[in-house]
Amino acid sequence: MPRYLHLHEPRNRTDEEKARKRAGRSLACHIGDSQKVRRRCPGHGKARIPLPQRLGGLVRGARLGRQKGRNQDGLCARKDHRNKGGLSLHEIMQAIVIGGSRGIGGAIADALKSAGCDVMAASRADIDTSDLESVDKFAAKNPETDVLVLNTGGPPPMEFDEINRADWEKYHNQLFLGFCMLLRGIKVRDGGYIFLISSGVIKEPSPKLVISAAYRSAFSSVFKVLSRSLAARNISCVNIAPGAINTDRMRELVGDAKEFGKGLPMGRLGEPKEIGDLVGCIVKSRIKYLSGAVIDFDGANSSHVF
Repeated sequence: MPRYLHLHEPRNRTDEEKARKRAGRSLACHIGDSQKVRRRCPGHGKARIPLPQRLGGLVRGARLGRQKGRNQDGLCARKDHRNKGGLSLHEIMQAIVIGGSRGIGGAIADALKSAGCDVMAASRADIDTSDLESVDKFAAKNPETDVLVLNTGGPPPMEFDEINRADWEKYHNQLFLGFCMLLRGIKVRDGGYIFLISSGVIKEPSPKLVISAAYRSAFSSVFKVLSRSLAARNISCVNIAPGAINTDRMRELVGDAKEFGKGLPMGRLGEPKEIGDLVGCIVKSRIKYLSGAVIDFDGANSSHVF
């Protein structure tokens, strides 16, 4: 009668084998033709497993849960190209958020932290983008990152005839030159992100926000040009242009923000958390092909198409 292989195949054992079995000791493992591994231990009658299959299972097991751009906890991660010893394949992504202490910047910092990033939320005490010396010192202290968020407040509402030379010079630095110097001084690592928080006035200028419209539009042009050159390093540049968002800045511009919001298409102001969640989602999900885009974040309030 033919014999079939069972998980516990009965067979005769020698007295020596039985003695070792009772003593709970395993016999030596033997590698025969490099294709099979024989083990003699409690339950030694089990089917033999080919060695390549066993090793292959270990490799596949090591890959389980390893998703592109994330570590095994599902947090934001990047490949560590600097590690030549192969000890660590991933590290938590670092993020710098300019103007990250409150408002839109604070919401972005919170979202990136929730996504697993190591976040440096810079306040005005850390950096004043209108002061180029402050910008240089900040860049020297923070020379590298994976995610850089360029965000700053704007000038008070003024019409063209009310603006003096000092105003133009101050906000030239704060909204334009300071950001240019940050991009020169802080290296964004390959595969990283740069987010610009601009304004809806870059597409629909307001008579009372002439300075903001002029300099934010100018830097948006620089940002667009850089997005093409940085794409070769898989660095994504995303320009988010907020409309009416529930911040101190909006209350400064319109007074009663809640009443103002009732006249908007959605009947309310946008919330900083909504912009923060967008940035956090882009980074955590490793969305890369959005680079170069300008996202109108205004609740359908703008009238332009492009």
